[in-house]
Amino acid sequence: MFFNECHLHRPYGRVFSTFCTFMFLMCSLSQADRVDQYVFSVEFVQEINSLAQTWEAGHNFPISMTYEELGFLLDLSEPPANRSIYRSNHSESEASPSDDSFTVTDIPQSFDARVHWAHCPDIGKVYDQGACPSSYAFAVAPAFSDRRCIQSNGQQSEPMSIDYLLSCCHSCKFNDTTRECGAGQAITAWWFLHKRGVVSGGEYGSSKGCQPLSFPPCHRVFSSEGASCTDQKKPQLHCHTRCTNVDYDIPYSQDRHRAMIQYFVATKEDSIKLEILNHGPVTAQITTYEDFLHYKSGVYKHTTGERFPHQHTLKLIGWGVENDTPYWLLINSWGKSWGDEGTFKILRGAAECNLEYYVTAALPKRY
Repeated sequence: MFFNECHLHRPYGRVFSTFCTFMFLMCSLSQADRVDQYVFSVEFVQEINSLAQTWEAGHNFPISMTYEELGFLLDLSEPPANRSIYRSNHSESEASPSDDSFTVTDIPQSFDARVHWAHCPDIGKVYDQGACPSSYAFAVAPAFSDRRCIQSNGQQSEPMSIDYLLSCCHSCKFNDTTRECGAGQAITAWWFLHKRGVVSGGEYGSSKGCQPLSFPPCHRVFSSEGASCTDQKKPQLHCHTRCTNVDYDIPYSQDRHRAMIQYFVATKEDSIKLEILNHGPVTAQITTYEDFLHYKSGVYKHTTGERFPHQHTLKLIGWGVENDTPYWLLINSWGKSWGDEGTFKILRGAAECNLEYYVTAALPKRY
């Protein structure tokens, strides 16, 4: 269930018998009513900050945020219940198939892929998934772009098409009965890049690549620029076998870029670090809670609030230590107005939000 139990005046903890009737009504509210009522409220942010020790919450979204808009942010997916079965279905390994240059003794205390590979500036790019709850595509395509740039020493720096991955990878989504964005798994998207490949394509409104993103971001904060999420619907996706960018001069048939075999990265902390050191950013899938929506700074650790039945995929680009607290550094796909200009830090080494269990990647195919 979306919420495990019903709370009255949740910040104050106790429920008195005189409120029994009201409690019954509260527990009968729909999920949408529950979200509208408390999750985006000033009181909830204050509750988080009264409890959190390593991070600070703030208002990333207007208090009028609706449940429908929340559904634009989070994938409606769950991790595979049995990784070994899932692995055999997609034939990926649990280790990088290539020779690695760095070993455990080479691991630094802190690392930021944006700084280490400054000749690949798109590593730090923050996308906005708009009204499309398919975070897996907004993590996998950019991570694959980064790895191509790193492997080629900056010679292959064009962005890979999120739009193509969303539209053409039917197996990536759990429910492909509609042409709308939907929930999916990062490992399946990596598998698709291995089996079929992806064309190039930049962000919405750009002239970059074969198939740029076909739908706009939306402004979840009060802004005079662009459309709000309230005005938008889930994009309708169409798999094109041509370049939708008429100004792009490379034919579709010659613009296909593939990965080698995809894999889960071993769950050990050093294994994840070495994967990033040797090959570049990876994707990580996390369990999300209500308090995560309000992250602003510091090292996130789930503090309060219910668990969503959603998994969310992000790009993992580094690690470090802040005020004696070890962290992973990630890039989200909710725009630069969220978190620390679109990035966030999460507790490292304790499988916080299950992050270290679902780290995935693939190596670009060499041509």
